[in-house]
Amino acid sequence: PGDLGDGIEFILSRRGVRQHYQVKRQTTKALGWSIAALGASGVLQHIPERIGANSDEFHFVSAMAAPELSELAENARSAGDFARFRSEFLPHGKRMEQWSSLVTPWQPREEMACYDMVKRIHAENISEELLRRQVLARVSAIVNGGAQQAANALVIFALESVNAALTPDTLWSHLATLSLPRRDWASDPHALKAFD
Repeated sequence: PGDLGDGIEFILSRRGVRQHYQVKRQTTKALGWSIAALGASGVLQHIPERIGANSDEFHFVSAMAAPELSELAENARSAGDFARFRSEFLPHGKRMEQWSSLVTPWQPREEMACYDMVKRIHAENISEELLRRQVLARVSAIVNGGAQQAANALVIFALESVNAALTPDTLWSHLATLSLPRRDWASDPHALKAFD
């Protein structure tokens, strides 16, 4: 609601870290998401207000990859500090152009502040079919009930919760109202038998 939803679909709080998610199915270009395409679609402009003044993370998820953003973020995390990042990963040419395209809209922030934000950006891609299979596998292991029913309930709940902060407790409470409680492995006879 309100400004909370600008530039994100949902926030997931995990282990004390707020993860801001922007999800795009695909881009019109078959090449994936370039930094220019992410900028043109409005994905990048809200990152500073979401994670600039805190330790939150920004996650971009799509069926198509965002290789430039992903590589810059991975390089920033592996560099250890801004001086090394700048000297080893932004020597000149195309990479420097990508960096400039990414951080120019974030000015007047200094490059060091931009580097700190880029370290907390994650660009992930996954196909819809693989996502479905992974959700069903994970749900079947933790929910006591029909995996497909629980997965469907979570999808509907997520769609109804756009621009809302979600926590694991929120999700478990919702599933409990549908008689889909957390699986109790300590009391599960099949699990106990496997340890004998």
